Amino acid sequence: NAPIGAHAEFQRAIHAYKRQGTLEPDFTDYVGAVLKYAGHEFEETKHGQDGAISDFKKLLRRRYRVDMCRQYLAKCYHNLGVHAYGHREFDEAQEYWDQALKYTQDTHLRRVFYTNQAGAYEANKEYGSAEAVVRKQIEDEPGVANHWKNLGLILGYEGRAREALVAYGRTRELSAAAKTPFFLGVLHGNAWLRAAMVHGKVLPDGDPVQAWELLLQYRSMLGDDYNFSLAFGEFALELDALAVAERFFQNARSLVPHCVQPYQRLLDVASRWPDPKERKAKRDHARKEFQEARKRSKGTDESHQVRRLCGGTADYGDVTTPKRSDILEPDPLAGFDEQHPPEWVLEAARTREPFRPYDPAVDGRGARFTTAVPPQPAPQADASAPVQAPAWMLYVAGAAVLGALAFVLLRGRRSRAAA
Repeated sequence: NAPIGAHAEFQRAIHAYKRQGTLEPDFTDYVGAVLKYAGHEFEETKHGQDGAISDFKKLLRRRYRVDMCRQYLAKCYHNLGVHAYGHREFDEAQEYWDQALKYTQDTHLRRVFYTNQAGAYEANKEYGSAEAVVRKQIEDEPGVANHWKNLGLILGYEGRAREALVAYGRTRELSAAAKTPFFLGVLHGNAWLRAAMVHGKVLPDGDPVQAWELLLQYRSMLGDDYNFSLAFGEFALELDALAVAERFFQNARSLVPHCVQPYQRLLDVASRWPDPKERKAKRDHARKEFQEARKRSKGTDESHQVRRLCGGTADYGDVTTPKRSDILEPDPLAGFDEQHPPEWVLEAARTREPFRPYDPAVDGRGARFTTAVPPQPAPQADASAPVQAPAWMLYVAGAAVLGALAFVLLRGRRSRAAA
């Protein structure tokens, strides 16, 4: 199961042995380290001996194949970090990736390591740290669409939806300017879907027509794939187009049967169905299917890969394929296009306030509307400052004084009346 590179190094060792009758000790150690790397024996071997990391460090001290040893060390630490991340040991993963970054200046590898670090911070709800990593990536490589997608995702989790829209817009611009293949453009963040859901579901003054256009742009790229079907179903459900939402959730369910989200959304649709008799029948059926789906997925809900593929109400999986999905037949959106939305979209647009774009003065870092802000350190008390009582204590004390005064006056009146 060793990768091609390890086999190639091993073959070179064999050829060298045949030519010379012996092997250089450094070269022998190097081949052994490479094969340990190939077997994922990074810190120690199955027999408790030193692993690839120790071997490559020894070779570095002997100045043997410095660049290759450093690259392998970076990859060793990267793989250890991925393993720790998969077990939700986020701090340990970050330490491994810090080590990986010390050993390589390769642009592609460093991009991967930083992106992983941001993802681990995000998964651990340390959004401020995740944002700092991604903004540093953007500073170094402003033309990489994936960085802007990641920034939009983090800002969205922080509740800074209008800022996120700006980042998603930049993602789409860069993908178009680079003539990125459509499926890779979508892989770069599903920025179309995320931006559409900010407009269609998250912001109370979002623009449903803009959401419609973004959704159709995605559909023109990849058709009615799982991500689109889930997103469009959410959009239609939000705007009370229940029959349309039901059809797309059904498609999402058929495309990826092991994901729970479509079953849950079909239950939501059934619970809002207008006809009472149909509502009961649909709800009973949808509830049964949802419960069965939950049982099937039990034990896999915490799997990172499953979450990436299945997505959620405001998060769509980055796992996709270059294959374009078929358009549903009959097409629920037949007769409509970007310039001609259905009436239920236009009606929603008429009933909303005009969309307000991102304004740094209003939506800046000091004006987040979020329930997911990273915990901030408690401010330290200034020993030289006078101690001030909180406002609520003053209100309580004032109310108590007024109450006591009213009681005294009332008793005085009663005493005079009795006399």
